[in-house]
Amino acid sequence: MITKIEKGDIVLVTGFTRDSNGLKKLHRKLAKVITVGKYDIFAINTPKSTYDLPFRVPLGRCQKIEINKTNIEIQDVKIPKVGNLVFSLMSESFGKIKQNIGLVKEIIDIPGDSKRAVLKHSTSEIKVLYDSLIILED
Repeated sequence: MITKIEKGDIVLVTGFTRDSNGLKKLHRKLAKVITVGKYDIFAINTPKSTYDLPFRVPLGRCQKIEINKTNIEIQDVKIPKVGNLVFSLMSESFGKIKQNIGLVKEIIDIPGDSKRAVLKHSTSEIKVLYDSLIILED
């Protein structure tokens, strides 16, 4: 089913880089629809910055983003507890991402410091930021 795109909608706009070998890389941006034509739309980046200008894009490269406003307020991130199997994802310097899976052994909450967790990972223990965790198993 194709969702009708209308003025004011938020859309995911897809672009690409192409070289002599064909499609090289996909690019994506969120944009707010300014007006809708028969085949194309005019949109502007969202969130908008001072230097953003409206741009034209084919309707076929737009996907409407449906925002369920009732779920926004009632859905919270689940808080990991001691004993949970968790996945940790942390950004390091130079865009490097560190990933770990382990059991929560301790939760460390020292006033004035970032909340941390100690994970039992294989045969070792590692300390990670508490906000870097999502639950895999309760």
